[in-house]
Parts: sequence; structure tokens; C-alpha cells
Amino acid sequence: MTGKKEMRVLLLSLFATLGIVGLAVWSFRDVIASSIAPQQSRQATSSIDTPSSPVERFSQVQNVPNGTFNYGGSTTWATIRGTVDLEIQKARPEFRLNYVQQDGVAPSTQSGIELLTQGKTAFSLASRLPSNEVLQTLASQGIQLKLIPVASSFDVVAVNPSLPVSSITLDQINAIRSGSITNWRQIGGPDLPIQQFDRDVNSDMIEARSTANSNLQTLTTPLELIRKVAETPGSFAVVAAPLAVPQCTVKVLAIATTPNQTITPYKEPLISSPQCFSQRNQVNLAAFASGAYPSELKNTLYVVIKQNGQLEQQVGETYANFLLSDEGQSLLEKAGYLRIR
Repeated sequence: MTGKKEMRVLLLSLFATLGIVGLAVWSFRDVIASSIAPQQSRQATSSIDTPSSPVERFSQVQNVPNGTFNYGGSTTWATIRGTVDLEIQKARPEFRLNYVQQDGVAPSTQSGIELLTQGKTAFSLASRLPSNEVLQTLASQGIQLKLIPVASSFDVVAVNPSLPVSSITLDQINAIRSGSITNWRQIGGPDLPIQQFDRDVNSDMIEARSTANSNLQTLTTPLELIRKVAETPGSFAVVAAPLAVPQCTVKVLAIATTPNQTITPYKEPLISSPQCFSQRNQVNLAAFASGAYPSELKNTLYVVIKQNGQLEQQVGETYANFLLSDEGQSLLEKAGYLRIR
């Protein structure tokens, strides 16, 4: 689905499942402010940088630009946009944010960087590093990016609640995603075909998986994906923990690290329906922080900035400074993301 109709549907679903009022910012995705032409740079590389001496409160962040600024990118950030960003704007009303995406293009790290380099946003949100192909393209345009890590997120496996399977191994996850395991019976479950759902982020990896696996269906947003998992017997999807764990319509599987040990991405005990709607499951940040959960399922969240010495660079760096403050890191943690400092 695309357009404003899709946004209304996603918003209603979000209120019903995540209960996060702040994600109403999605409804403003079509508003795109005046663009700033990309500036040429001698270097055409990307760098990863963390600002030094973070402050304690949002109110202490210095050199905050005044205005409304567009940003876009990875949907792994969805809960952050609906919670942390709203708190930033309450504390610093002079700094207003507007999430945008391209019509007909699934929001993602890749599409967010495209908006940034086209001058349609001040900064973008990423949950993975840009590919070499993207960096080579930017190099030919003389564009230099700076990526500032602000938090970590971990992926979880979401399945239909009726599936009598409680855990899965990392090898089994990879085998399902590659198409070599196609029935739950192959990993000790019922004789039921596995129906995979994944995000359509215009990546070569997704195209290759679609070719190798006829049971893979791609969708535009995480909320569409979660709805499909909830209504499809035998469903399987890999989703960011903050988006999936609080849901009451899907079941999140534990990860079996040994034959006798499992790691739950949710705080135990697991709360099932109908109690879940009044007391949501919470992300097990302790398991993520301890290193017990597979690092292969970890994603670092970056604020992506175009280094050109212009206002947009200042806006992106300011946003990163908000998130790296003590207040920002605490709010990220409450939203289900692992703090980076």
C-alpha cells in the first residue's frame, strides 16, 4: 500500500497494537520542504563518528537550529520516532521534525540515504551501513557521509500465535530464509508449510531470496508484515525487537543457543492474550547487553549526515546529540533499544 490511505491504516494498527501515540508523525510523510542542493566534497568516503562529551538533558544541547526539518529512513526507528522524537520536540519546540518518504518506495535505510543525497531531507536514519555500491555512487558525486551510532536493535523471529513452536536456532533461521527449510516439520514443528514475510527494501538480497524461495512474500512496512504474520498459519518473519515484542497478535520465539539453553528476547514470563493488551511484553535488554543473544541479529542504528558544512549537517548533528544525551539514551532504552553509552 502507498499514500495517505496506507498511513491511516498503519496508524490505526499501531494504536491497537503498540499503543504508541507518537507514531502519528507517519501521517505527515508526504510533506517535503524546500530541498538543499547536494554540496560537492573532495572526499567521497563515509566515516563513523561519535560526538564527545554528551550532555545530560535535551535542554543542555547547544547550537540547536530553529525550524522544521525533514528526515527519513529505516523503519527500525519507528518506535523512536513515536516516542523519543516527540519528547525532543516537547523539550525543544524550536527544533521540529517531519518524517518523509518517497511515494511508491518502501521506507528503508537505502531510500533514506537517497532522500538525503537528493537534498530532500536534512539527515536520514539507518539500521545498517550503506553498501559499497551506494558509497561508490556517492563517491562519483563527491558526497561524503558521516554516520553517528546512537543505539542498537536486535532482530527477533515472529510467528503465528497458533504455531506449537517456542524456540529456534540461528542456523534454522538462516536455513528458512535461504529456502532450504520450507516446512515447520523439518525443525520439530507440525506438518505445515513455512510462509515467509519480509520487508521490500529494494535490495539484491531480497531479490535473490525471492528467486530461491517461492514461499517468500515481501511487504512495504513492518506493521503490514506483523499483520500478515498474525493472520497466516505457518508464518515466519524477522522483525526488530521493539516493533514485534510488544505485539499481542504474534508470538516471538526464543533463540536456542545450545540443546539445553534458550535466550528469550522478551522479559519472562511471556504474557499472552488477552492479558497482553493491558500488560505488554517488554524487550529483554539484559539478554542483549550480556551478549547471550546472537550478535548476528544485532543492528546498529546510525544518524546519517551529509558533510557539507551547511544547515542540514548542523541539523543532523544536533539530532544525534539529542539521542546521545543521558536523557536521550534513557528514552531509547525505554523504547526497547540498547543504549550505546
